[in-house]
Amino acid sequence: VLGDSMEPEFVERDIIIIEPEGLATDGSYVLAWLDDEHIFRQLVKRGDRWLLHPLNPRYADAHFHLAVNLDRLGRAADARAAYLEAIRCDPRHAAAQNNLGLLSAREGRSEEAIAFFRAALLSAPNFTQARISLGIVLARLGRNEEAAEHFRAVLRLQPGSLAARSALQRLEA
Repeated sequence: VLGDSMEPEFVERDIIIIEPEGLATDGSYVLAWLDDEHIFRQLVKRGDRWLLHPLNPRYADAHFHLAVNLDRLGRAADARAAYLEAIRCDPRHAAAQNNLGLLSAREGRSEEAIAFFRAALLSAPNFTQARISLGIVLARLGRNEEAAEHFRAVLRLQPGSLAARSALQRLEA
C-alpha cells in the first residue's frame, strides 16, 4: 500500500494480495486502473453508480470538490452522488451537507433541503451560509418566524451580513 488513502484499515507499506479471479462486490477492496495508474480502494455501490472509496476521512474533500465541479457543469445527479460520498467519508462535512441542501432546494425538494441544512448546522453551528439558506427555504414555505430566528442568529454572529439583514427585512415588511 502506498500513501494514506486507505488508513486506518491499511497503512503505508502494508502488503496486500489481490485475487485476480475474485468477484468484486459492494464493499470489496479492489485494485483499479485509473488515470494511468493503479489505485487501491474499496468498491462501493451507491444507487446505480460504483465508486472507488478511500477509507481515510481526510479524503472527503476530494469528493466534495469533484461534486462542486459536477454541479457547476449541470450534472446534478453526479454531484449529489459525490456530495453523499464526501459525507460518507466524513459524516460531519458541513460544506457537503450545505451544498446538498442547496441542490435539493434548486430541485424543489424543500424538506430534504431543510434536513441537509440542519445537518450542516449540527456539524458547524456557526456556519452562517447554511443558516441563511435554511432561513430562505423556511421563508418560502411560509415558516416565517422560524426563518427569522435563523436570520437573527446570523446577525448575532455577523452583524454586517447584508444577506441576513435584507432577508429579515423582507420577512418583517
